[in-house]
Amino acid sequence: MPVLAINALPASLFSTLPAAIGITDILGALLFVGGFSFEVIADRQKNKWVQEKKTKKHSEEFLTRGLWSKSRHPNYFGEVT
Repeated sequence: MPVLAINALPASLFSTLPAAIGITDILGALLFVGGFSFEVIADRQKNKWVQEKKTKKHSEEFLTRGLWSKSRHPNYFGEVT
């Protein structure tokens, strides 16, 4: 919904904004990169675990290694950030 609201604003409104990159822009970009990296790592760890389970390398019911040992859903945490 917020994306629709921003896209509904006229382009001339955005041309009046300052073009300089501020500290909040840098912090936002770092937060995005960190969260996206967290999500990708968690998804890769889960994919590897599922493949190992299919080949019967373990009989774990739940993933308890890597980021998954710290949080029940680290991939969603990364997506939210």
